[in-house]
Amino acid sequence: MPIFVNPNNPEQPAKGVYRWYFHKEDDKQETVTTLYIGQAGKNKTNLLPRGTLYRGVGQVQRNPFYSGKGYTLDTNFIVGTIIHLLENKGYRCYWEHIDNDPSKEQMFVQKYKPIIQDQNGRLLTGYNMKLQNKWKKSMVQSAIEKVENKFTEDFV
Repeated sequence: MPIFVNPNNPEQPAKGVYRWYFHKEDDKQETVTTLYIGQAGKNKTNLLPRGTLYRGVGQVQRNPFYSGKGYTLDTNFIVGTIIHLLENKGYRCYWEHIDNDPSKEQMFVQKYKPIIQDQNGRLLTGYNMKLQNKWKKSMVQSAIEKVENKFTEDFV
């Protein structure tokens, strides 16, 4: 299970920027690799505020499965699948709220260089797994395997 470093600092729900990072469990030097940088609170479309912790928990739960109209996998599903894969391979994963200003997301992408995002903070090509037909709930296991294979091919 991933570790949430500072889930109540600031008090949630809190807008801002967060990151997922990991290191090998038995790594004495604890070389840290940033997986993903995200933000919460920049968009005002939600009725109730959704903070950075909400985003992190959603990612661990891999919910939602697909985005929009169902043609692409959701970022939460992708990030969560990779976190589960890393933990199963002996890595320790961490979530951390790193700033209270969601507009600083790009600055932190530049600083931490997350391995599944480009320099603009978008997921790298191939992770959204866009289909011509919609993703269906019966395809979850297939989607997990596709994301795991992509990440393993790229980084493990």
